[in-house]
Amino acid sequence: MQHQDVTEERRLAALSSTGLFGTPPEADFDEIVKLASTLCGVPISAMTLLDRESQFIKSAVGLPVGSMPRASAFCDYTVRMERVFTVPDTHADERFVANPLVTGDPNVRFYSGVPLQTEDGSAVGALCVLDTEPRVLTAEQAWSLDVLARQLSARVQLRARMHAAEEQARRMEEQRELLRLFLDSLPIEAYLKAESGELLFYNRAMAEHFGISAQDWLGKTNYDLVDKAKADMLRLEDEYVLRSGKCHESYVELDISSAGPEYWKLIKAPLRLQNGEQMLSAVAINLTNELKREAELVKLQEALEDANRKLRSLSLTDDLTGLWNRRAFDSRLEMEIYEADYGRAPLTLLLLDVDNFKSLNDTFGHSYGDEVLQEVGAVLRRAARLEDVSVRYGGEEFAVIMPGADAAGGQALCKRIATLLDAVRWEHRRVTVSIGIVTHRPGVTSDALLNMADEAMYRAKRNGKNCALVYEGQSA
Repeated sequence: MQHQDVTEERRLAALSSTGLFGTPPEADFDEIVKLASTLCGVPISAMTLLDRESQFIKSAVGLPVGSMPRASAFCDYTVRMERVFTVPDTHADERFVANPLVTGDPNVRFYSGVPLQTEDGSAVGALCVLDTEPRVLTAEQAWSLDVLARQLSARVQLRARMHAAEEQARRMEEQRELLRLFLDSLPIEAYLKAESGELLFYNRAMAEHFGISAQDWLGKTNYDLVDKAKADMLRLEDEYVLRSGKCHESYVELDISSAGPEYWKLIKAPLRLQNGEQMLSAVAINLTNELKREAELVKLQEALEDANRKLRSLSLTDDLTGLWNRRAFDSRLEMEIYEADYGRAPLTLLLLDVDNFKSLNDTFGHSYGDEVLQEVGAVLRRAARLEDVSVRYGGEEFAVIMPGADAAGGQALCKRIATLLDAVRWEHRRVTVSIGIVTHRPGVTSDALLNMADEAMYRAKRNGKNCALVYEGQSA
């Protein structure tokens, strides 16, 4: 593409950016055009805009407003000039002597025009004055026309900025509407929270599930919708996601709707805007029906036990003991480690194993083994503090997460557990546990912490069982 073509394409793009071509007359432009006619002492003046094929008269004195072919436009020459373009006598200029504006109405004999420029220097039109008699502008009149053209250019540039802002706002509104339609089309609940916890948006699926309007819950927080204990847990999750910058998956039981308790899978992710503001985006998957179907399948078909075990893994609790299960434990331990690192608070983990459980199971039967595990779970619930999290880790292994506790606190809980186990009237023989104790240190991962607790627990086994040992390198 030649340079002239490039310049013309840029000029046409600049004209389009103003949004003025083909629009009705406006007082902002009319007053300057009328002033140009008065100061130059001519009967005709106009503000023109030129596109590829035509000239549009946006405002005029002595001429009709509208379009005409660009080929007959005097201003076609003006837009190619850097400053004023003047034709003192059209009858003496071979370029215009046969022009229809000269040979017919309005019988132009004199023309003087100044290009109207956008911010990038493109000439999109002209401010021009015309007469039916030959003439020459005085120096003051020429100066006045140039000043008025600069004023008119400034208004054209302002209009271009306004047009660009309106276009951007329109596109943003289209994008917001598209995003809203997309989120409303999702079959799962989705919502957006401010960093401070208020709900900023929720989709149609969420509104319909809870029987609310699109505005009822806007501005509400967890504390407005669920009890304080659940709200505290959800707030801790939210803060973990926002501070860590990581996506987080968790499982929770909520009692918000009239249908009773429901079980949800929550997937949360941080959302950072260009201005640095943070939000929390989340989707919530209702697992209640899946869990109900799980129970029905267990009753109906033993052959589907594999599928049922997969469904049971979605639950938060262990069916046998009523304690939290391994899946819930993994999610909670990650959060507690993050909270301990962030708040510089202590955190202790206990890992327990029922001593000689295989022998007990083999001798007295699996049904009695289940009774033993249930009793150990009940002992953990009685011995633990309110803030502690007791878990059936797997098989005959249990775990206790102790937020805010050091190794000494862990040993104190171990003594309570041992005392309560001794107080149980066991049907066949005394049941004891071996316990590993480890206190979290900054930078230690959940896997590493579990390995340390596991090592301490097996050391307790080797030391004769029925005891609790702190991970080597730590002391109470």
